[in-house]
Amino acid sequence: MSRVAYSEADRKGRAYVTELMKAAGLRVRIDTAGNIIGRREGSDPSLPAIMLGSHTDSVPKGGNYDGDVGVLGAIEVAQTLAERAVTLRHPLEVVNFTDEEGPVVGSQAMSGHIDPARLDTISNSGMSVRDGIRAVGG
Repeated sequence: MSRVAYSEADRKGRAYVTELMKAAGLRVRIDTAGNIIGRREGSDPSLPAIMLGSHTDSVPKGGNYDGDVGVLGAIEVAQTLAERAVTLRHPLEVVNFTDEEGPVVGSQAMSGHIDPARLDTISNSGMSVRDGIRAVGG
């Protein structure tokens, strides 16, 4: 299975995950690195968010369950909380990191540890990371 970051297959997978997040009652946004983040507010807005998730991109001809299970499992947690009308004290954020199987962009950007020169790296899709992030809305 190949769903390399920024490819057509990746974009379709990202759209599907976004719809699942919305159906689970999450407010969805895309950050500057292209990470998809779904948020469910907690009862205490002063508390930091609890973040769950992983990535849905793959290496060329990679495994089908590597990062997907982390993202889909996190969405299932949000869905179950919504169905049972459980409100956590902390906000809950579900993340689908961008390009974790290439130059590892999404999580590093979110943590503030990405070298800007990495944006010119050519990803497995053949696009530069910079152009790929733009292609997915970051």
